[in-house]
Amino acid sequence: MPRALRISLWTLGVVVVLLGGAVLWIDSELKPDPLGKRVAAALADAKIKGGIGKVSAALDGTFEVLGVDLTLTDGTKVKLASATGKADIWASAFGTYTVEKITIRGFDLDLSTRVPAPAEPAGTPLVPAPTTTPKLPGFKVGPYSANGRVTLVDGQEVRFSAAGEGIDSAGAVALRAGVVWPGFKIGTTITRPRAEIIFKGQLQRPLGQAGLDIKNLTDDVKSFELNVIAKDDSPLAAGAMGLELRGQHEPQKPLALSGQVLDATRRPALKFTGTADQGTLSLEAILDLDPTRFGILSSSLPDCQVAGLIKAQTAPLAGTWAVQTDVKATWTDLSKFSKTIPRNTTSSWTVKAQARNAAEGLSSARGRSCSRKWMRNSHYAPKAAPFSSPRFRSAPPPVKSPPAMRSCAQARMALGP
Repeated sequence: MPRALRISLWTLGVVVVLLGGAVLWIDSELKPDPLGKRVAAALADAKIKGGIGKVSAALDGTFEVLGVDLTLTDGTKVKLASATGKADIWASAFGTYTVEKITIRGFDLDLSTRVPAPAEPAGTPLVPAPTTTPKLPGFKVGPYSANGRVTLVDGQEVRFSAAGEGIDSAGAVALRAGVVWPGFKIGTTITRPRAEIIFKGQLQRPLGQAGLDIKNLTDDVKSFELNVIAKDDSPLAAGAMGLELRGQHEPQKPLALSGQVLDATRRPALKFTGTADQGTLSLEAILDLDPTRFGILSSSLPDCQVAGLIKAQTAPLAGTWAVQTDVKATWTDLSKFSKTIPRNTTSSWTVKAQARNAAEGLSSARGRSCSRKWMRNSHYAPKAAPFSSPRFRSAPPPVKSPPAMRSCAQARMALGP
């Protein structure tokens, strides 16, 4: 046998033995005992209290985590009954973190025990703000499901369950989730509100790889559809309210938005269109709100119908906003607020206002006009008059001896500025 061939075979044999030994060592380290000790040491280094009942993985990418009970440094508690799934090791090694499937059960996040961070002592040097925006690496998640609850700071619990076909940071996003939150008491019945959320989106470039700021995330989106249906499962249930929102990104144009809010009778209570461009959100909405059409919420809403136009613009990063209104608010029966007011007395207020914030402070311009109608009197419709300061109420305050008033100017004097 030639010497070169013998050397090659010996070299190949040594490589195989080394690789086999490495695989066996890695496999042994992924067993529950050694892997659990490594995870416990990492948690201790991070000053996180608690522990994990079992954590294991295998070379084929499968993993399992059981019995998580942790308390973070700020007091936040995190619990998890189980998390199982399978990762694609080769795809992850080449730059795209990939989870082929994952199932999460019994996730519990408790924010009510969170302790505010202590104030920095005087003279502590300020930490300079980062000069670059954080970015997301490429990732892909296959079919997934999760359920659990989140306890808010005030102790209220929000339960959720979610499932989806998958998320591809360079392709599409699909999500279907259900959310349940605390109800309220009406008479002797406790409401059971819940919502169903369906989201589908297409991306025109990898999500978050250009940055996690609003501008870049908006530019990442090609199109999306969001549907939210909110309803009550108690005996008081009266229809389901909904939100429909769609977005479309055309080349060289901002993200165009359109949608509507449906009341419990599936009638559009609000229709809106707008754009999201360069971190600025602009919306124009047409209102036709009838508080009697919002199911279990109707009893807690002001007895006031609102119709008209609202325009709004906001740039969260710049901290600026502007709003313009041209709406009409109508109370159909003021006798509910005072026995001295005749039945079926109506009151209508037209409010035109503009407000915005700027470097020099808040500026506004506003006006109002009103009209009152008593069934046995004529309808008064005076011209609009400026007012000095708005007052937001569920209804106009009762006016003494309303039949004696013959002008809206008198009504304004009774209502105040």
